[in-house]
Amino acid sequence: MNRQPPSEGVRLLLTAGAIVLAVILVVTGLAVIGGILIAVAAMSNLGSNK
Repeated sequence: MNRQPPSEGVRLLLTAGAIVLAVILVVTGLAVIGGILIAVAAMSNLGSNK
């Protein structure tokens, strides 16, 4: 039963944090892109329905 050094736990924490950050960034980016696309579609629909 060899005990893990503290640096192993710290590295795991950092890796998990980086993954969470990446997921949040991707989700936020997709939400922003989706919002822009929806806004553009709404604008074009409003513009064509004169």
